[in-house]
Amino acid sequence: MRNAASMRGTFEAHVMPMPVTSPVERTAGCALYKIDSRSGATIEIFYADGAFAQSFGARGAGFYWRKRDCSPDVPTGPFIFCLKAYRDAQARLNS
Repeated sequence: MRNAASMRGTFEAHVMPMPVTSPVERTAGCALYKIDSRSGATIEIFYADGAFAQSFGARGAGFYWRKRDCSPDVPTGPFIFCLKAYRDAQARLNS
């Protein structure tokens, strides 16, 4: 058996290419649901691309939130980050 000093430089690294996805691509189709502890209201935070956003009358792509089981069911947004949508929902529900 060889010692570590004699094995130095004999290893090869094999790198597998990984598909690169943006944060938007990773979150597309994934919604966050949260139940407000004070009011019991359920909110949904989701990402909508431009076409999906236009389908409900919004002005552009981004993160949106909406209160579930509420009429009208029109999302609020867009927000650049999911956390901003969440904070806006919490602020409006707790005010």
